[in-house]
Amino acid sequence: MLLGRQAAFGRLCHFWRMDILRTIVFIDGYNLYYGIVRHTPYKWLDIFKLFQERLLLPETELLEVRYYTAPVLGSLCDDPASPQRQRQYLQALRKLHPEKIAIFEGKLVKSTPILRLAEPIPAAPELTMARVITLTEKKTDVKFASIAPLCVWVWSRRLPARNIGISARN
Repeated sequence: MLLGRQAAFGRLCHFWRMDILRTIVFIDGYNLYYGIVRHTPYKWLDIFKLFQERLLLPETELLEVRYYTAPVLGSLCDDPASPQRQRQYLQALRKLHPEKIAIFEGKLVKSTPILRLAEPIPAAPELTMARVITLTEKKTDVKFASIAPLCVWVWSRRLPARNIGISARN
């Protein structure tokens, strides 16, 4: 028979169990690449294995990795093989973990605005503006950041889960 503090603690902790943490990881692939892996040898990162074996606690069950990205534009890459490598990487992830990785693709939109130079060019001091190429990611950020569908998605599966998102903006 428990008395005093032990009895009170037992009543308070009656519903507190050490359940397995069912977890879904959300990754902004564009920011993961440009913020973390771009200039490293880790471009073929097995993101599911990374979280399951290195980043999550042992009492965590990784249900799924939801990876949001946009196909690179070959015409704007320093290396014309970049789009093919990206497709191969995404295909490899799908084959390694067919039931555990969901990949959502948006698109990159190119524009060429005329912008003011940050610093004058000594050889051409009269030049103050330049046309530049800018890329804007469309649909992936909205899908990634949209909290209402995310809440509905988690609630519909009745998940007492923690959600982890990677956003490595510079």
